[in-house]
Amino acid sequence: MSIQHDKQTLIAENNYTDENRRQIAVRYGHLLSYSDEAIARYLSQNTELE
Repeated sequence: MSIQHDKQTLIAENNYTDENRRQIAVRYGHLLSYSDEAIARYLSQNTELE
């Protein structure tokens, strides 16, 4: 399934929690070929919620 579909499903199920948000962000980061270290850095710098 697509990342966007999974995200929308989590939102619809009211299950888009901190951990699920992080997992979606990591999947997007990998899709963009970011390293795990870069993803972790971006996540730690980002305090905004969508």
